[in-house]
Amino acid sequence: MVKILALGNEFIGEDSFAKEISKILSKNHKIINIKDSFQFLYELQSKDEIVILDVVLGLTEVKLLEIEDLKESNILTAHDLDASFFLQLIKPDVKIIGLPQYSENEDLPRIIQEVEELLND
Repeated sequence: MVKILALGNEFIGEDSFAKEISKILSKNHKIINIKDSFQFLYELQSKDEIVILDVVLGLTEVKLLEIEDLKESNILTAHDLDASFFLQLIKPDVKIIGLPQYSENEDLPRIIQEVEELLND
């Protein structure tokens, strides 16, 4: 079974797109909306195939990413322990689908289709 981990903050517009997309994808996929780092770490230990869905600053299209593509985190406080830090630390076998930040100009049906294609690869 494939589990899709939707990252982001639904209360911050530019960081909520993965959670919005996950609502649409939940009709056909098992979605887990990650709320904090502890839940994220727990889910990464699953025996299921893991796909991470997250907004990536600067992307203009849906893109399959490698852990090496993620920026290195500068850890100054516990608030800096983000998904990128944990992925680089434990290097799990996951598929990462990066999404552009959503704007009203985005073609939502096209983005959903591109995500579905990557999920089915």
